[in-house]
Amino acid sequence: PVYYVDGILHYCVALGFAVVELGEYLDTHPGDARAAELFRSYSGLYAQAAAAWEAENGPIVQRSAVGESGYDWLRGPWPWQYAANDGEG
Repeated sequence: PVYYVDGILHYCVALGFAVVELGEYLDTHPGDARAAELFRSYSGLYAQAAAAWEAENGPIVQRSAVGESGYDWLRGPWPWQYAANDGEG
């Protein structure tokens, strides 16, 4: 369903953004224990959310596109095609 795709995908994007930003912050503030804990926590949440997405929809990032069936990055549908396939996009 579209609501599921949008929800989990947006969650992954938000967590991915937070992980990158926290990583950049930690590059300049390596002693910040709270930021390091958030980085670990958000990284774990991202891994769980990405795994949930990939189990239903395929790779969310190119680096996870190589699996048992070969290189799956270019196989569809792409996230923006779900709504079009359901007549909503």
